[in-house]
Amino acid sequence: MEVAFLVFGIVLLDSCGQVCFTPLEALLSDLFPEGEACRKAFSVYALTVGVGACIGYLIPSVDWSGSWLAQQLGGQEQCLFTLLLIIFSGCVFATFFVSEEIWTNSVHQDISLEQTARWGTSLQLCQLWTLPYNLWRMVLAFRSACALVPRLRRFCCGVPIALWRLFVAQLCSWMGLMTFILFYTDFVGEGLYHGVPVAEPGTEARLRYDEGVRMGSLGLFLQSVISIAFSASMDHLVRTFGTRFVYIAGVSCLPVAATIMCFSSNVVMVTASAAITGIP
Repeated sequence: MEVAFLVFGIVLLDSCGQVCFTPLEALLSDLFPEGEACRKAFSVYALTVGVGACIGYLIPSVDWSGSWLAQQLGGQEQCLFTLLLIIFSGCVFATFFVSEEIWTNSVHQDISLEQTARWGTSLQLCQLWTLPYNLWRMVLAFRSACALVPRLRRFCCGVPIALWRLFVAQLCSWMGLMTFILFYTDFVGEGLYHGVPVAEPGTEARLRYDEGVRMGSLGLFLQSVISIAFSASMDHLVRTFGTRFVYIAGVSCLPVAATIMCFSSNVVMVTASAAITGIP
């Protein structure tokens, strides 16, 4: 039961993180619609994501078992998840206060007070029968979703082949990158340090595995540092080499680094390859 709750919590947590990325990117596109400003905004966005990753990989490297919070919560793992909850919730609530784009279209400026008052009255009437009204809205939403299916199919058929290639490349690269991040520390602990994760705490096999996990966390930290460096220089790289070359070169770094890690047992070489994965 504990493992089931842990798996469910990790899936839910990762889903929340990914759900936050999409509207945040859309908000950036709305706030900075122009080409140059949009490119700089997304460079800063990638930069802050790298900073967050650095913080995320540094927190588990600290021994929290002797802290007051860990003693109150029952252990280092509980302390880490509590800190994660506080940081994540604080970032989400901070995003609520970001000002969105102000409409300047005259059509939206000509909404009269009479229309606003009429809408307010309608909303007050709707509150009297909230449950049936929400059920009816759910039915309408389901019908609208069903009606969108044929339009979505026609849209997919009309997408240019270049966008399909970009979609496949992005899908495969993100699958590879997320799988690498998920299994890298375990790979270092078991494959390079020959540790055993299920060994008893304090045994030599378990100590080797824990040391390998810490080294793996260092590799992921260096990955985030490289990501920050390339995010800071992204504008210069795009202007110098072009968007296409920068994108292809960045995506190509992932299979090259993965190939080196597959055939190398040198800890320094594997750690350097893990750092290279910060480029894509």
